[in-house]
Amino acid sequence: MSKPLQIIRLKGKDILPYISDLATLRIKVFKEYPYLYEGDVHYEQNYLQTYVTCPESIMVLVLDQKQVGQVQKVL
Repeated sequence: MSKPLQIIRLKGKDILPYISDLATLRIKVFKEYPYLYEGDVHYEQNYLQTYVTCPESIMVLVLDQKQVGQVQKVL
């Protein structure tokens, strides 16, 4: 039997351990139509640092066996 998905909410510096996975996921998602973005992991990691350095930023992650499965941006 597989483990259930885990939903976690992170703020500021707590996002840091997930930056690499999030950068990779952003490249994968934005590579598809309509974006067709050819991303770079290093650039994406630097971009995501904005959220790490802001103590008011909030990120909600869905983890499937400790892996980042999907990222949803909620406005």
